[in-house]
Amino acid sequence: MAYLSADAPKIMLIVFLAIITPSASTVTQMCQVYGNDSRYASAINVVTTLCAVVTMPVMVLLFEEFI
Repeated sequence: MAYLSADAPKIMLIVFLAIITPSASTVTQMCQVYGNDSRYASAINVVTTLCAVVTMPVMVLLFEEFI
């Protein structure tokens, strides 16, 4: 797919970045709206965000190495 157009590698990188970002913030908001355990959801959000800070640069480097 990277060779279909001149901008394909940039488009694929943007999609890849959207996939590897943490998504727990939505869960935290829904917990607050529906009265569930929002502290636990917030803790999960913090952990996934910290993991993403470490792993996203590594994944981008791997992506750029192979594409």
